[in-house]
Amino acid sequence: MKLVITSLLIVFGLLGLNAQVLHDNSCSAISTNYSLDWDAAPGAGQFNWLAQGATSFAASNIQGSGNDISFTVSGAIATLTTENGISTPGITNSLSGGADALHISSSGLNSTEEIELTMTLLRP
Repeated sequence: MKLVITSLLIVFGLLGLNAQVLHDNSCSAISTNYSLDWDAAPGAGQFNWLAQGATSFAASNIQGSGNDISFTVSGAIATLTTENGISTPGITNSLSGGADALHISSSGLNSTEEIELTMTLLRP
């Protein structure tokens, strides 16, 4: 299970290196990419998962697109732990090559437990 969680962290870390691209593909002729840019100390157009350790987060009007995204972490959330002194889910750069990224760390799961991240894209 640690391998799976580490893999998730690596994937989130790699996504954090280039941000997370949100794509509006409702009409391919006018489709546009938007990036969800994670940062521990966010500036304009950047987002931090606040409060660190919370099991839900929402980002609004990403890059002025009018698109929103919400995240929910569910399942074996009692196993969530810290990463580099940050409660997870949270933004840290400890396993993502120095780039701030969303990290979800667990103290371990048994064969019947899982942690699920649900992302919902919304256009208000």
